[in-house]
Order: sequence, then C-alpha cells, then structure tokens
Amino acid sequence: MKQEEFKSLQESDGYIYNSRRNIRTCYALEKTCYHFEGYFISFLVSVQYLRGNEWERAGSRWLICEDDIRRVMDGGFKEFPSIFK
Repeated sequence: MKQEEFKSLQESDGYIYNSRRNIRTCYALEKTCYHFEGYFISFLVSVQYLRGNEWERAGSRWLICEDDIRRVMDGGFKEFPSIFK
C-alpha cells in the first residue's frame, strides 16, 4: 500500500476503520509470499477490536490476494497457517 493511499484512508485520529467501525488499525496493508502466478498474502500487523467502550489489541489479520484494507479487517484470518510460523 502506498503511503498516499494509506494517509487518504486514515481518519483524524490516525486509524483506519472497517465497515462496521468495530475493528481498526494504524498499520498499512502489507504483502508477502509472492507466487510466480501472481498470488500473494496481504496482512495487517495489528488490529484492535471495540469491546464495550474500550479498544483492545486483537493480533494480526490476513487474506490471500486482497488489496482492500477494510476487507482484510472484516474477513481476514486471525492465525497464519503453521507452515509460516
């Protein structure tokens, strides 16, 4: 994710929120593990969940071949497969 794109998605508090506004992150979407056929893993280093009135760290989120940061927050997996640990 390019810096300009990341900044355009950030709200005034410095976070990017998912569609339901119950998950947020201050990290840019990263990509790794590129495959020669164009596949890659998109991940967020850390997200926070809204629990009551408090934000709590909830770990990373990842999806395969996704460029939309909000989709990664909404539908991303919480744990990496054991082959990546």
